[in-house]
Amino acid sequence: MDAATGEILWSHFVTPGDDAPVVSEERLYWASDSIYCFNLTSHQPEWVVGGGDGFNSNPVLHNGKLYCSVNKYGVPNAIKCFNAQNGTLIWTRNISCSIVSSCLSIWNNNLIVPTFEDPLCALNLESGSIMWENYDAIQGYWDTSPCVVDHVIYIGGYDGEVHAINAFTGDLIWSNKMSPVSAVEATPAYCDGIVVCGNRETMFALQADNGSALWQNDKGLHGSPTIADGIVYWGAFGKSINHADSI
Repeated sequence: MDAATGEILWSHFVTPGDDAPVVSEERLYWASDSIYCFNLTSHQPEWVVGGGDGFNSNPVLHNGKLYCSVNKYGVPNAIKCFNAQNGTLIWTRNISCSIVSSCLSIWNNNLIVPTFEDPLCALNLESGSIMWENYDAIQGYWDTSPCVVDHVIYIGGYDGEVHAINAFTGDLIWSNKMSPVSAVEATPAYCDGIVVCGNRETMFALQADNGSALWQNDKGLHGSPTIADGIVYWGAFGKSINHADSI
């Protein structure tokens, strides 16, 4: 789309996918039933790698390589690393989990991978070897993704807790269960030592260093909040209006 007017400039049919694409050097990468690399001049795929069922994670680019989960029910789920220019497979790492439904993140030469019903793990970017695993979130992670600040990973859990995890070692620093009702599906937002997150019933803020509660309200969310100039912006879950409020 044209960012100023909303006019659709071009489109290409693919099966549904619910994570963000990534753009770099006149190419757009998208993951759904397959992993696509579109040329932004011709608007056509330069390469396509199949194997998923529509629940693949977001593609992540780093130093000419593309990392993505490839999910398919009934077969081992895998994280794969491709040559970003031609789609050639560089390495693959099978992981034991139901699905990777959250977004991947890169930190300090590691790929941070949240899995559903299984651990948060860190894979070496060069080899795909597992550097550490953390099983502190009961039933793992659904839609929530890593927010990494100063070697600490902030992430919500299917267990209804927000977790702070040491990105070097995978050790739990703290966790806080603000609401027992539902999973924390939103990705936490960080600003000036404050972590803002929530679930479908409530939104809350925690002290980043120890997880203590600062405030909470009944404005539930599923999508992730963002913070700018001390103001939190979020889309309300199950309501027809979006919101902004002071942090």
